[in-house]
Amino acid sequence: MNPNKVSAVDVRARAHSNNMGGRSWDIENPLARLKVVAASCFFGEPSYYAGTRSKPAKASVSYKVKYKPTLAPMYSTAVPHNQLLEQTIDEALAFDPEGTLAFAAELRGDLGIRTTPQVIMVRAAHADSVRGTGLIRKYAQSILRRADEPATQLAYHWAVYGDTAPLPNALKKAWSKFLSTQSEYSLSKYRGESRAVKTVDVVNLVHAKSPAISALVNNTLRV
Repeated sequence: MNPNKVSAVDVRARAHSNNMGGRSWDIENPLARLKVVAASCFFGEPSYYAGTRSKPAKASVSYKVKYKPTLAPMYSTAVPHNQLLEQTIDEALAFDPEGTLAFAAELRGDLGIRTTPQVIMVRAAHADSVRGTGLIRKYAQSILRRADEPATQLAYHWAVYGDTAPLPNALKKAWSKFLSTQSEYSLSKYRGESRAVKTVDVVNLVHAKSPAISALVNNTLRV
C-alpha cells in the first residue's frame, strides 16, 4: 500500500463548509493561496464573503483617514478581507519571497490589477525573507507601472507602519529609479494634487532627478 496515498475518508475529513454551505478544502501552499485570493478579489473593495450584501461586516483593518484620498479605492470600511489578504501575502513571502514578488509583477502586468501588487511590494520590503536579497530591485520596475503608484505605496507604508516608521532603502531606490524615467506627460497626469500623498511628496523624499522631475517640482509641467 502506498503510504503517501490519501484515502477518500481523509479527504472528506479535511473538508469544511463554506459560506454557501458547500464543501471546501484549505489550500496548503501559501503562494498558491495568495494567487487564489489576490486574483479573485480587490484589496480595499467590498467582498460578498465579507458579510451579507445588505449589511457588510465591519473592517478588520482600518487605514488612517488622513491617507484615504491616496489609498482609494484601497480604503473602505467594509472590507474585512484586507486583513486576510495581508496575512496571506506575509505567509507567501515567508514561504517563497521571489515567487511572491514575481506573482505581484504578473498581477500588475498581465492581469492589470493595480493596488494589490503595490501592497505586496511594500510588505515585501519590510519582510525579513526579502531584506538584503535584491528582490525589490529585481521586480520593482515590473510592479510599478503608473507614475502615481509610488505615492500609493508611500501612503500604504505610512498608514500601516506609521508616519515616522523608517522607509526601507529598497523602496526609496525603486521609487527614485522609476520616477526618474517618467515623462512630463505621465508626471502631469498622475501628479495626484487632490490626494493626501502626492507624487511630488515621493520625489522630495527620494530625491529623484530628471528634467521632467524638475518641471514637476517647479510646477511648470505641461498639461
